[in-house]
Amino acid sequence: MKPDNKVVLPVIFFCLSSLGNGTIALTDTISNVDWQSVVLPPAAADIALRIRNIRTREVKIMLRGSSGAPLKKGRNVNVEMVRHSFLFGGGIWPWTTINPNTTFDKKKRGYFAALFNYATLPIFWSLYEGERGKTADSTLRQFALWCVENHIRPKAHPLVWYQELPAWAKHIPQADFEAVTKKRVHDLVSGFAGLIDTWDVFNESLITPTISDNPVTNWVNRVGASESVRQSLSWARSANPRAFLIVNDFRVSPDFDDQISFLASKGQAPDAMGIQAHFCKAMVPDSGIWLYLERIRSLKISLHVTEVSISSGALTNVTEDGGNAYRKKNIPSTPEGEQRQANEALRVYRLLFSHPSVQAITWWDIHDYGPEPEGLLRKDLSPKPAYNVLMKLIHDEWRTRMIVQTDAQGCILFRGFFGHYQLSLGGKMYEFDVKKEEKKTILIRVE
Repeated sequence: MKPDNKVVLPVIFFCLSSLGNGTIALTDTISNVDWQSVVLPPAAADIALRIRNIRTREVKIMLRGSSGAPLKKGRNVNVEMVRHSFLFGGGIWPWTTINPNTTFDKKKRGYFAALFNYATLPIFWSLYEGERGKTADSTLRQFALWCVENHIRPKAHPLVWYQELPAWAKHIPQADFEAVTKKRVHDLVSGFAGLIDTWDVFNESLITPTISDNPVTNWVNRVGASESVRQSLSWARSANPRAFLIVNDFRVSPDFDDQISFLASKGQAPDAMGIQAHFCKAMVPDSGIWLYLERIRSLKISLHVTEVSISSGALTNVTEDGGNAYRKKNIPSTPEGEQRQANEALRVYRLLFSHPSVQAITWWDIHDYGPEPEGLLRKDLSPKPAYNVLMKLIHDEWRTRMIVQTDAQGCILFRGFFGHYQLSLGGKMYEFDVKKEEKKTILIRVE
């Protein structure tokens, strides 16, 4: 989560000035252009090869009739991936104001579900339990159910954070605060088990010791940042042993690496390391991003890029106010800024998708609702170029769809991305999964 304007951060993650590998062919009226008509420049050869090697595999499907006999040679079989295994996500806020019956919110959710299979739902403490004992359980549950119904994996963010504390929590004795923090973690993770099983457990622990007059800081300074994270993971794991737990931060320094190593040594390693990617004016070139990804690779842990944001407005000096000055202004989206946002989104997504450690990429804001235009949709929900680019990338360039003919053994062979598939033959539909870890022949009996 981006820090508020009162906090000056010594590190801003991923900042770059070049436009990357080519310009996207877009018209001036991109919001009226169907995403399928967008023309993307080819990916660099090394990136394309890595994506092929780590995100796809050779698939063999044995087709047998009801009698068990193989299908005849030369039968046309339509194969299409309908959902990625890789998690392409977005933040869907602010859910407290969303009315499921309004045209605006139906449209926003429609754009979201068309693009993403992974959703970050906010559980900021002040939002979820602004008044002690009165939670937004039903609202969170409603959105999580909507996600599941639309084949979107819900993730809640965050269980523990020094920001967004309710007033009541700031004014209770420190020992009581730590007890209610443990209770909050347990109640949410256990109460939503089976519906929400993915959690950002602790957010931005490494900067927490520098925050003044804060009960989370008091706790962290008493036991240490890494120990407070370990305790939080332990609480969450005991509440739901099957939950997928993430530790999230914006720090790209070795301090975060050391924290992950410490957690592993204590038997409380998270399931993934979450790193924020709020891009500003000065952006890191491909080489800088790749060096970081390779360093994380040595930790042998999955990496979730949890908070990608690229502004489509004019950018100010990144060094001013620790990079947060531009967030204080109501900045309009511009055609030039939207083109830059789209170019950078293409560059960054291709690079991240080509690294084996990266298992999820989340764009932070689905639409512009705050002072900075970092969404994929404008305030009126018209899609920006970046939205159409990601649609083209995720649902065309990285999607498998083809017609394959059966061979003499009644088999079809193809290379496909990992995900959930539909196979159609003779007017009937069959489903199967292509998984990285399973390379055996898939048997499908057809009628």
